[in-house]
Amino acid sequence: MLDRLSVPMVKSAKGMRGYYAGEPFDPDAAEFTVTTLWNDLDSIKAFAGENWNRAVIPPDEVPLIAESYIHHYRIFSSG
Repeated sequence: MLDRLSVPMVKSAKGMRGYYAGEPFDPDAAEFTVTTLWNDLDSIKAFAGENWNRAVIPPDEVPLIAESYIHHYRIFSSG
């Protein structure tokens, strides 16, 4: 469902530069991660709204997620 709802939603957001979605190698682990790259904090706020420090989860995915965590970081250099 992540590929059908969350990824297209994030990919189409203005100011979004890229994303990485992944899951553990352990098939018994019931978790996944999504890392997104944005132009700036204003782009994140435009996408996520007033509660920009909370995960944006499509309504159809909410029942599938037991808990979520979100952290925003500033990148100092790349490479």
